[in-house]
Amino acid sequence: MKYVICRHPTISRDSIGKVIGFLSITVGKLVANRVFRLKHRIFFMVQHLLGIGHVMRSKRITKALLEAGFEVDVVLGGTETPAEFPAGATCFQLNPYKSGPGGFSALMDANNQYIDEAYKAQRLEQLLSLLQARAPDVVFTEAFPFARHQMGFEFMPFLEAVKQLTPRPLVACSVRDLLHKKVESGRDELTIRILREHYDFVFLHADPEFARLDETFRLAGKVSDLTHYTGLVAPEVSERCEGRIYDVVVSAGGGAVGKPLFEAALEAMPRTRYAKDRWGFITGPNLPLETIEKLKQETRPNLTIESFRTDFFGLLKEAKVLVSQSGYNTSADILRSGCRSVMVPFVMKGLSEQLQRASLFEQRGLTVLLKQENLDANSLAAAIDKAGEMAPPDPKQIPKLDGAFETARILKEFFERSTEDEPKFARSPV
Repeated sequence: MKYVICRHPTISRDSIGKVIGFLSITVGKLVANRVFRLKHRIFFMVQHLLGIGHVMRSKRITKALLEAGFEVDVVLGGTETPAEFPAGATCFQLNPYKSGPGGFSALMDANNQYIDEAYKAQRLEQLLSLLQARAPDVVFTEAFPFARHQMGFEFMPFLEAVKQLTPRPLVACSVRDLLHKKVESGRDELTIRILREHYDFVFLHADPEFARLDETFRLAGKVSDLTHYTGLVAPEVSERCEGRIYDVVVSAGGGAVGKPLFEAALEAMPRTRYAKDRWGFITGPNLPLETIEKLKQETRPNLTIESFRTDFFGLLKEAKVLVSQSGYNTSADILRSGCRSVMVPFVMKGLSEQLQRASLFEQRGLTVLLKQENLDANSLAAAIDKAGEMAPPDPKQIPKLDGAFETARILKEFFERSTEDEPKFARSPV
């Protein structure tokens, strides 16, 4: 993996324009027209604001795209995470955005300072300069325009710049199975207008037999011609556990909102049938430091606390029970590994996606659901014991799990169907 930090240039705007112009005339024409390029290049824009789920899912998709023969540039717009993208990808780090304490609408930088117009302009300049220099054949936006509307000030100029490239790249949206239902008037209509004007593909990483777009997005029918259901983006079966093995694993994804879950799990430990078994708390990189220190003070010989596991899926294959929230990636890990689980979905105003997913799992006999408002040591201990007694899942109830491979296959087949006499970058390829 190549990793590049995009820094704001110290030369003047006029000089920047001259440099970009020179690249466009000399190298840009050759690269953009694929004279010297043996592979199609993908420009994958990934913006996370709170958890790390968007990054982890994009990492798996990137690996599949590389294996399908694409070049992949991953453009990271959030704060640094422990996730390592596969060898062969080139990663570019923009000046980061993250959500503030007031929610997703209040954006901050890596130093916890609220962003201003100068910061926005600087970062947009980074992004547009990178787009010009890399001259992609395909542009992916992760989540937008179904989410990240608060960043329309950046995404819309970016999409307009993509439209002006010659030849114009294909544009694809990569989006998870369930969306947060929008309550703002006109939000869904705006999403449709953006998709119809700028996008060629919507890769919906879901199984339609498990969750359909129209269940959480009421205007789904207006982009059905662009939409491809890929199945869930799950880990590869071959991934193994390379670190410590635990009988009970407690995880809260990135950890930013995991404090109540870990505190309840700590109290629940001696009350379960697994009281003397090996326990592992995987806190995530974003769990507040004071919470981590408090957990570490509770010294127990059979409890290990770790921040992050790159082999998390392999760990689940060895575990008896997982206690977690119900984010997309953890849910896919549960399905692929067959690990028995307790889901405690995170819910807050406007964010109900985890509860919807956990309810679907419970209906199919794939988990024990414990709602957030009912979480305490006794209820969690009972749920863990119940999960340990669950029968293996019925294969018919498990959704398709090859979303990363399917995304790459669809895109590769599109290019293979194109001939020299047909434009490879036509609108609406379906």
